[in-house]
Parts: sequence; C-alpha cells; structure tokens
Amino acid sequence: MAEAMLEGEYRSSPLPVLDVVSSASSSSSSLMSNLKKRSAIEMTQNNSKKPNQQQQETTGRANNNSPTRKHIVFKIPPKRQKLCTTSTTKQVIEAISATVTEYERFHALSEAALSFDHNIESAHDDELAEGAGPVLMKHLAFLLFKRHCLAESIQSRRTKNASNKNNKTDTPTTEKQQSTARPRSISNASSEEVQSVASISTEISQTVEVLEMVYRASVSAVSDSFNYVGQELLPLLITVIEDELYSRCKIGEDDNKNEQSSAAAVVEDNTATVKSDGGRKITEHHERRQEKRDQEEQEEAVEDDRETLQEDWSKNNNDDESQQQQASVPNNNEPGSRSVTPPSPVFSSSATTDLRGIRGGVSGVGTEESDLSLRKATKIIGHFARVSEATQQLAFHPRLLGSLRNTISFSPFMAVPSEARLNSLWILANLACNSENMVMMACHPGLLQMLVSTLFRTPQDGDSTDVVMQIFRSHSIACRALHNLAWAPANKIPMSENGALVEALSRMILQRTYLRMNRPHGTSSILLQTRRHAAGALRNLAQAPRRNKIRLIQYGCGSFLDTLIDAARNDPDNIVSDKALATIHNLACVDTAETMIAKPEVLSLLKDTIEFVTRNSEDFNNTNKVVKRRDEQDDTRLEDARGTLTVLQRSITEDMASYPTLRDFLKELDPPANEEDNDENNTASDTEDNHYSSNTTL
Repeated sequence: MAEAMLEGEYRSSPLPVLDVVSSASSSSSSLMSNLKKRSAIEMTQNNSKKPNQQQQETTGRANNNSPTRKHIVFKIPPKRQKLCTTSTTKQVIEAISATVTEYERFHALSEAALSFDHNIESAHDDELAEGAGPVLMKHLAFLLFKRHCLAESIQSRRTKNASNKNNKTDTPTTEKQQSTARPRSISNASSEEVQSVASISTEISQTVEVLEMVYRASVSAVSDSFNYVGQELLPLLITVIEDELYSRCKIGEDDNKNEQSSAAAVVEDNTATVKSDGGRKITEHHERRQEKRDQEEQEEAVEDDRETLQEDWSKNNNDDESQQQQASVPNNNEPGSRSVTPPSPVFSSSATTDLRGIRGGVSGVGTEESDLSLRKATKIIGHFARVSEATQQLAFHPRLLGSLRNTISFSPFMAVPSEARLNSLWILANLACNSENMVMMACHPGLLQMLVSTLFRTPQDGDSTDVVMQIFRSHSIACRALHNLAWAPANKIPMSENGALVEALSRMILQRTYLRMNRPHGTSSILLQTRRHAAGALRNLAQAPRRNKIRLIQYGCGSFLDTLIDAARNDPDNIVSDKALATIHNLACVDTAETMIAKPEVLSLLKDTIEFVTRNSEDFNNTNKVVKRRDEQDDTRLEDARGTLTVLQRSITEDMASYPTLRDFLKELDPPANEEDNDENNTASDTEDNHYSSNTTL
C-alpha cells in the first residue's frame, strides 16, 4: 500500500472501511463522513489527471525538497530460493508418520521430496529441528523389516521345496543353505511376491533419497541429529548398502548359471549328432573334457570376487572388532585436514553399459531404484563424516569400513554407481583425518590394498569421459586417504614397506597431463590435487626409521629417488616440488648419504635450489605480500636443501669413495655459505637432523 501511494495509484489501494460502533458519538460519525468525502474527492482528482501530467507531478514530488513531504525509499531484498511446497514441514513429517497403506506412504514421500529438495541450509536445519530425521529413520526401519519378512517367507518355501527334493535323493540340506536369506534372493518366488519386493525396494530408495535431502543441513545441525539418531540410523544405512551389493552378486550368479545351463544344452545337442564310430567317440570324449576344464577355469575366475564378498558378510563383525581391539591409537592429537562437504558427482549419469561378456558374463548391474539407494545411503554417511566429533564413532563401527571397502572394490567396475564409489572413498579419506582412527584403519583387512588397487586403475582408449573423470577423481581421493594415514608414526613402517603402495604413489606424483585429444574439462585441477596428496604421503613415509629409509631409497634400483628428483625439479606446481625436496631431505641420513652422492642429479638439485633461492632473495627485497609469501616458501626450500647438504657433510668422511665428489661440489658453491659447515662438519655422526616438514595433512 505504501508503494502504491508513492506511485500515485490510489485507486489500487482504497482506504479500509471501519465498522461504526452503535454507541459512537456524533463527532465520530461526522469524522467518518468527512473521511469518505475526502477520499471521494481525491479519487476524482486522480481520475481527471492525464498520464503525462501524473508522471510529471510524481517526478516533481520526488525532486522537490518540500518540508511538508517525506519520501521513503524501500530496498528490495535479494531473491531467495523458493520452496516448491504446498504444505508446511510439520505437516509433511506428520503425514509420513501417520500413513499406513502403500498409496498413502508413496504420496507422503512424494510430498516430502517436493518440499525438501533444495539447498537452503537454514531450511534443512528447521526440518531436522521439526523431527524429520527420526521419522524417516523409523519409516526406513519399517520398510527394511517388511522386506526382510517377505524374503524370509520366500526363503522358507524354497528351503522346504529343496528339502522335499533332497528327501527323494537322500541328500540333506546344510545349515548354511538354510541361513542365507537375503531380501533380493527371490529365484523361486511368485510374480506377486516379486512385485511386492520390487515395490518395497522402490519405497526404500525414495525414503533414503528424502533422508539425504534433509541432511544437507549445516554441520552443527547434522551433528545434533547424529548424536540423537546416529546409533540407530547408521546400521540401517549399512544394511541398505550390503543388501544392494549382495543383490548384484546374486544377479551375476544367476546369470552365470543360466549361461552355463545353455552351454551344457548346446554340448548335449552336439553330442547327439556325433556318429557312433570309435574314433569319433574318443575325439568327442577329449573335446568334452577340454570344454569342461575351460568352463571350470572360467567359473573359478568369476567366483573369486563374489565368494570373497559373500564371506565378508559373516566375517566383518568378528574381524573388525578384533582389529579395533588390537590396534593401538597414536598419542598425537593433532588432527589432519577435513573436507567440508562430500564430493558432488562430476558425471552426467551413472553408466549403464551392457556388461555381458565381462568376467565370464557376469552382469550384476542394479536397477535405477537400487542404484539410487546405494548412492544416497553413501551420501548420508558422507554428511555424517563432515562432523569431526562423529568420525571416530563412524570408523569404529564394526560394519562400516567393510561395507565401504566392498563398495569401492566391487567387480565388475561398472556394476556400482560412480557416485557411490566416490562417496565411499571420500568417507574413508575424511575418517582418516582423525588421529584416533589412523592406526586402526591401516590395520583393517584389505583397506590399504583396496586403496592401492584404486590407484593402479588407469583410463583405457575406449573409456567414456564420465569413466575417465571417475578414475581421476578416485585417484585424488585415494591419495588423500593415504596422505592422512601416513601421518601416524605407527603407520610409517608398514606403509613404507609396502612396495605396491610406494610404486602407486610414485606414479601419481609424475602424472601431470592426460594425453588425449578430447580431454575432459577439469582434468588438470584434479591431477594437481592428486600430485599434491601423493607428494605429501611420500614425504610422511620418508620420515621413518633408518632401515626403512634405506629400503625406500633403494626401491626400484634407485628409480624412487629419480622420481623425487624429477618432481622437485620439473613439476610446475611449487607445492609439489617443495614436498618432493622435503622427501629427499627426510631420506638423508648416515646410511643413505653415499647412495645420494652417487647420483649427480641430487647434488645438482641442491646446488640449483640454493642458488635460485639466494638470487631471488637478493632481487626481491621490497615487494608486495604475494611475493613475501613466496619468499617464505623459498626459505623452506632453502632450509631443506641446506639441511640435506649438512647431513651429507656429516656422514661422508675422508676414507669414503664419495668424499672427493662431495668436496668438489662444496668448492663450487659460494664460500661464505659453506665455510663454516666445512670447518665444523667434516666427521661422520650417527645423529640425524631430519625433521617433519609440516607433517599435518593437507
């Protein structure tokens, strides 16, 4: 109304008509009549004005500084994201809590998805405060229990049918076969039961999706919700992940059995057409034996990964609990770095290519609903991993690390959505930031091996852009996880003795470009982060006992040292080159001094670094803050180079073969920079001056 009055459009904002009280005085009635007359006069005057005159008078009123009029300027606030909902948050939550039938539940979840699908943290905070987390958790528990009951009924009937067949053949049914009931193992189910299981699975995926929307809140709100429902919600999410992985194994197993039965039928048909002479029978017998051997070898190759994954379901609890009890945690309370939010998917959609023919014809690709459940379940756990106080509780859960490991290492590679795989890697990297989790995670069965296997996966010529970006992104996150794990002093020895791990990190630190005509956008930044984390992990591993330094510097017949020299000299990023030089400094000791001096590239690198930093400090004494910040990095490089040279001087004596090489090298440097070191440090010493070059993780 105020805006309309400023524009002079009084017709669009009439004065409100007040109800006259019956006991009012004559003065009040006369006041009302005067107001009505005045309003009618003003409206008549406005109607008689022409548009141009009205605009001129309005402009004149705005420019006239008359003391009798006051002008108010209204500042329109910036637009905020509009919530597409017809119901309040409380109404949506109450609808989910009160619905019973399948149609009502579906309608309530659809309304919740429409209301909660936004990126406004404050609104999500309000949703969690209204109790959306506990209500959706109870709804998810109800659906999982309902699906489990239906799967058990199907399994009991299948067991009964199998026992009837075994009674005829006198073959007893084992307890293992009777106890392997899983929600998706519905081979002998009727069409109605299959439809019921599919409907429940779809509803589970919708519930998990809505739950993930709610947890896009601030870290403090997520922390409060995790403290309240985390102990109950986390096992449900892990159950969703395990069920989806098991269903993919079961689908692949059924497909493999069908292909084997069809192949056996073809063999029988061919056998029936063979003539009955002796030579043909012998040839046919040998051919069948050869085909049988080939088929058995193919079955063994297919069954390796699936049997390992199926055995993990029963072993995860015992193995994880025993490892957590035996593992000791470090005393250092300095935390590593943490990412703020889980990684957003960098792919347009999850690949749905046909996997027939891969690994013996095992398909194992889930449906759209099952992929959604897997992606959103891992995303919710990723939201929990943002909370620093929750990382220890998450890592020490007896089933979480095993489920994440199985999700990342699941084979075939394209059977698991790319977002779910990256979410799992991101969760592991964030959990590894907590110093209380580092030793336990490094001791977890198969965890380090899985991270190393991730680094060894490389793009192929026929891979799409989405697959290439997924591989590079997984390299970056896996290197960050290893960077964090290598910070713990108790992990340095076992990780530095892992040759595959050292080889993988050495490859990652040299991966500067991706030679391909259609290079995906953003590849350079991802490769840069990978090199930084790989260099940081190697720097942390180099700060190990002397016997491990000898092992590292002799790795690959000296190729590891060549890799560090290449990174320190040729990498375009200053952080990577600084960390590579710090790694060389950490490797320098009495036992490795002769090996370093035997490589002329090491001394040349130290000389060039000292001369370059000294020249820069002389040329840029009075500069801006950016250059001063770079000068601080130059001081660190100079300290590492001179520290390495000091260790070499103390370690090499006159009776060693490498002494003349070191002496000639010192003469080439500026005498003022090295006279004191030559006078004081000519004898060997067993002391080591290695230091942690800011060993906190990035």
